[in-house]
Amino acid sequence: MQTAIPGQVSSTLASAIMKILLKPENEAEAIAIKNLLEDNSIHAVIQSFHDTAYNGLYQTQYGWGVIKVHENDYQKAKDIIKDWKDNAPDSQDIDFQTNQSSGRQNNSQKRFDFLKLWKLIIPLVLIGSVLLNIFFIGRDFFSSQASYETKYKEYDANNILLSKVDWKDNRRSPYEYISYSTNGRTTTESYDTNDDGRVDKFIAYYPQSHTIYLDKNNNGIFEVSNEVFNSGSTITNNDNDENGIYENSVINIRKGQAVYHLLNSNTNGYTQRITTPDGANVDLGILKEISTQL
Repeated sequence: MQTAIPGQVSSTLASAIMKILLKPENEAEAIAIKNLLEDNSIHAVIQSFHDTAYNGLYQTQYGWGVIKVHENDYQKAKDIIKDWKDNAPDSQDIDFQTNQSSGRQNNSQKRFDFLKLWKLIIPLVLIGSVLLNIFFIGRDFFSSQASYETKYKEYDANNILLSKVDWKDNRRSPYEYISYSTNGRTTTESYDTNDDGRVDKFIAYYPQSHTIYLDKNNNGIFEVSNEVFNSGSTITNNDNDENGIYENSVINIRKGQAVYHLLNSNTNGYTQRITTPDGANVDLGILKEISTQL
């Protein structure tokens, strides 16, 4: 027996003509894609998995939600989204434009006749050489007295700390990146512990809980997530086949007073069965009770 999650379309007819197009990462992305489709005369429906009665339990397991379109519009909508993503600007385009601008500026500078400035250039070269020697001598001296650190802090215009970055020594990507909100609370933490250029541990902080995501195989996919609530309850989700769907979840209510195993379908992620550690089945209706105890 499959239990529909909050917000699922209950009408059999509506379900038959609507088809899931994609799963957006958040509400902002969902609204942007819906507006894009409607600008192309395609009706789209946003279905969020959030439900206050379940305290966000379904979004922890299944993601933020889905966007649906009519079956007749599915392929056209899919092509529009692909073109939109393919044509989105990235950092490489910006770098390319910057390099072009720099090149034009350099060409313009070459038009100057520096031979006429030799009386100014020669003294500057001599002074620069002396300063460089002083710099390198001083650097070598102080490096023997203290270790070199690559830690940075970023502040906004009001001198509020926004982030802290620790690159360690000779790393290809930040070993640690911590972001903060305007009230000083930690919002996220990212770690690249094996220096492969990918985040293998990510922590997101919320008012009532924090979630730890782990990429154990170092392939860019978080196979395990563990949400820890302020009450002491936890939800551990496992995606063993790395298809983006958690096949099973283990819920510990208030430090082990009760344990439930949620077994999900490998195709849609819906909870199909709940068991206790000894394998006894539990009625699916207990989900609502569980959410109030987290």
